[in-house]
Amino acid sequence: CDDSIDFDELNTALEQYLGLELIEHTIKRCVLRNVADSLDQEFDVLFRKIFLMNQVMGQDIFDALSSPHSKKIEAIEKMERTNNKLVNLCFRILNKSNKMGDGTKIRYAVVLSCMENIADHYRDLCVLLRKNTFSGNINNIKSFFTQLLHHYLVISTLHFKFDEASLLQARNTRKKLITDSQELLMQMDTYQASILHYLTSVLNQLKDVELNIELG
Repeated sequence: CDDSIDFDELNTALEQYLGLELIEHTIKRCVLRNVADSLDQEFDVLFRKIFLMNQVMGQDIFDALSSPHSKKIEAIEKMERTNNKLVNLCFRILNKSNKMGDGTKIRYAVVLSCMENIADHYRDLCVLLRKNTFSGNINNIKSFFTQLLHHYLVISTLHFKFDEASLLQARNTRKKLITDSQELLMQMDTYQASILHYLTSVLNQLKDVELNIELG
């Protein structure tokens, strides 16, 4: 390597990835070790943790709607970065694993992408709440959000324990939420509509998880 290595930049990059550790470095050389292989048995635990983290993020944002203090919102944003690390690690385990068929890997990959996108939407919603002050009535948003959080929990449960009747009910709930969101949008100001935009974006990702469950 002709150029010297910026180790501050390297460490910042490594913060985005679990399963990699720096074991040797000089001015022009660094050696990383992949420890993801040793975590192969932990994939299911990590996968479930991603679902749980998004659930907690959603609930915490709901709680913060009434009083969106900056520090509380910033704490939720940090959870998104942890979520990214877990998703990246799960992708690396999938790529290395010889224990799963290609079809299974694809289904996991689709859901992981959805979970990462959900966390991103929650992060962006946090940014909106942190940068704006709103004192109006948001009961309609909170009601919609409550139903969305319950729908998320149902979809999460279905992914790990399939039930056809529950899947049909979840599909009907999603369709109702879409209809409700369209009606609510006509009654909202710009700020409220922006909040609703992120919530419906989460709903759209859950639709993809739902379809993945159905195909699986």
